[in-house]
Amino acid sequence: MQEKHFYSTNDIIEKIDIEPVELIKSFYPLTLLRRIYLTFTFFSNKSLINHAASGAFYFLLSIVPLALFFVFVLDSWLSGYGKVSDYFFQLLSEINPEINKQFFENLGLLKGGSSIYGVVGIIGLLWSARLVFTSIRNGFDVIFPSIRQRGLIKSNLVSLIFLPIIFIATTVFFLAGAVIKQLNKLIYAFDLNNIIDLSFLNSLTGFYPVILAVFIAFMLYRFIPNVKIKGTYALTGAILFVATMILTQKILGLFISWSKYHILYGVISALIIALFWTYILFSLFYFFAVFIYVQSHYTELEFIKWYGAVNGKAGMVDKIFFYNSLSSLKCYQKAVAKDEVIFKQGDKGGYIFLLLSGVVFLEKDKNFVSDIAVNSFFGESGVVGECIYDIDAVCQVPGYILQLPQELYEKIVSASPDVSQNMLKTVIERKY
Repeated sequence: MQEKHFYSTNDIIEKIDIEPVELIKSFYPLTLLRRIYLTFTFFSNKSLINHAASGAFYFLLSIVPLALFFVFVLDSWLSGYGKVSDYFFQLLSEINPEINKQFFENLGLLKGGSSIYGVVGIIGLLWSARLVFTSIRNGFDVIFPSIRQRGLIKSNLVSLIFLPIIFIATTVFFLAGAVIKQLNKLIYAFDLNNIIDLSFLNSLTGFYPVILAVFIAFMLYRFIPNVKIKGTYALTGAILFVATMILTQKILGLFISWSKYHILYGVISALIIALFWTYILFSLFYFFAVFIYVQSHYTELEFIKWYGAVNGKAGMVDKIFFYNSLSSLKCYQKAVAKDEVIFKQGDKGGYIFLLLSGVVFLEKDKNFVSDIAVNSFFGESGVVGECIYDIDAVCQVPGYILQLPQELYEKIVSASPDVSQNMLKTVIERKY
């Protein structure tokens, strides 16, 4: 790559021999590694593990009011509907034979008169849900910064609306599984299995929790941030989160034995394991929220890393990942030939340019003013003020430039003040 320097006269141009080499390359595996690397660095730099810890703590607080609400449902609703109650306990006994109707009767339940449990449970659920969503929203404010601010009423409404949506979705998914099981039983009871085959639906019941988890994660990623999130990015993040969650659960299952911890810590072992697992879940949840942010802003993030690497303001790892190419900006790359006018004085702007290779002169009234150093911006008057170019830019040695739209440049500058400061320093050096 050409060294940064300025030429003082046109005579020097004749002594320069620079091949117009295309610098921007697209290689998807490397691009994917860059996105993952950006996600890791952003996640670690923003101390999101602290937000994960608070989210896990508030989530565990919701267990008590949830249990109270569960008691209320058992006591006041299931006890009044014998067939529904019997089917409910049949489902529970399939999970654990010891959890049956007698188990709850021994606890003093299923005797009616537990309305107070329901009131306390609902109030507690709403309170704990607000704490959980406030924690998630605070974490998202770090990941997805926005100049807009949610009002107090809107913030509370979001938390109160999401809890019923999640509860309804959970109920619908599990009721669907129960309905399919009952239909299968009826089909076999009436010997209709040769005519009607619902085995494929039965095989899907194992995926219901996964589908539910993806749905909840998608809703949170899509609507909780105070900025607009693209649906495909939110869905990708939700799927990756759930897949990683399942994989992590399998790995932890190899090392964590419930019985071993129960012997060591007694009943409190359940709380220890639940807190640890919930903390991991929230950490993964925030990690893939960062991945969604990187997906949404990869163009400007990659440019910032590349710009720091080529200007010597980056660490060794950043230089390894970002020095040689800018795959996401390939569409903005433009080849320029000798004597080609990139823009003229008085032209309407809307773009700022960056020289990748070759030599470009700035001229005024056909007189030389300055040249452009490689990896430096020029044409800044096209994106500030009236957005009118105040000088001519003419290519002297063939090469490549980046033609960045004003909107993208503003995103880059807002995300990295170093880029703005470096550009300002370059402009001052050229003029003075």
